[in-house]
Amino acid sequence: MKKLFGELNLSWKKIILSAIIIGIIVGLLNCVPALFDTSFRDPAIYFTLWILIGILIIMNSKSNKESALKCFVFFLISQPIIYLVEVPFNKLGWGIFVYYKWWFIWTLLTLPMGFIGYYMKKNKWWGLLILLPMMGLLTEEIAGYLSGFIYSFPHHILSYVFGCCSLIIYPLFIFDNKKIKVVGTIIGILCILVASSITIFNKPTYETDIICSKEEHPFDDTYKVSMDKQYGNIFIKKYEIKDENGNDDSFFCVHTEFVKTGKTEVTLESSDGNKEVYDLIIGNNTYDIEKRESDNLKTLKIIINNDEYELELENNDTTKELIKLLPKDYQMKELNGNEKYVYIDESLPTNSSNPGEINKGDVMLYGDNCIVIFYKSFKTNYNYTKIGHINNLPDFDKKDITVKFERE
Repeated sequence: MKKLFGELNLSWKKIILSAIIIGIIVGLLNCVPALFDTSFRDPAIYFTLWILIGILIIMNSKSNKESALKCFVFFLISQPIIYLVEVPFNKLGWGIFVYYKWWFIWTLLTLPMGFIGYYMKKNKWWGLLILLPMMGLLTEEIAGYLSGFIYSFPHHILSYVFGCCSLIIYPLFIFDNKKIKVVGTIIGILCILVASSITIFNKPTYETDIICSKEEHPFDDTYKVSMDKQYGNIFIKKYEIKDENGNDDSFFCVHTEFVKTGKTEVTLESSDGNKEVYDLIIGNNTYDIEKRESDNLKTLKIIINNDEYELELENNDTTKELIKLLPKDYQMKELNGNEKYVYIDESLPTNSSNPGEINKGDVMLYGDNCIVIFYKSFKTNYNYTKIGHINNLPDFDKKDITVKFERE
């Protein structure tokens, strides 16, 4: 390790070649969608890797001028290459270079940083003072990595570990003076502990409105809203505004404080019990929400041997889960001259009881996976969970039938 910090022969050829290679690698990694929001993309956004490269160049230079120029040339070559590699793969095309201006500013700053940084090699106490700003920047970045790790497990853990190791390694191998090594290492450890503690006790949150009360989503603060608590807090927030005439007006939004990424559902319930369910995908400072087709349908279309009927639904958990499976086609078998039945692959919720009497047109669930359509009325001792009723159902002959359940 000590060889890296002072015994490498970093010729100008090697500086230029390494700048090209590293720029290409970082650019390519930044183009892989599967690596977005991971440690492999962090070098294109954060400074941790580049601080290491800068320090290695400084420690292996023979003068302060050489240190400054080599740092400057390395960054002047490597950073534009990253963007050049991304141009064919990024929707912005050449417009992606709008982000380069910030890296160009840092590239210019490498001249004074490389010049001043060279004096860390003098093994003086003020050498540690020169290193401290870089340690401070690393401390801020490991806090960000840990925040990303907590919010989007297990992303950014490699960057966090790399940043923590850097805070300890730099003072140990930059300086030969044992007292400076010890003090620098202690500072590095304290930086890790402080950054990690603050991040852990102040969990990262992504706060945003996900649904607002417009014509297609009318609601107010009398509604109840809920989601899985492991993803954070959710509540209805009221906003006061002025309308176009200057009068007081208000609207409502479903407001969230996400604490982790993942997939869940949001339920918006009115005071009379009507519910709207939304499928929610939480990303890293992004979200995608889509209204699920209503689970509270009152009727279904049922097609029996090409004839269409209306199935009036019961309001229970069985029908709500059945609706989620639709559309479905079944071949229903004849039984006892009064019913058609089919065993489905899925298990449905049950709340069975003995109805005492079956009415022609009743649609029932027997057990948790057998749907039955009755085309005769009779008394029964069996237990069923009622799904609904079909009016004007004809008498069937004793043959199997083809049935299709679908939404109206």
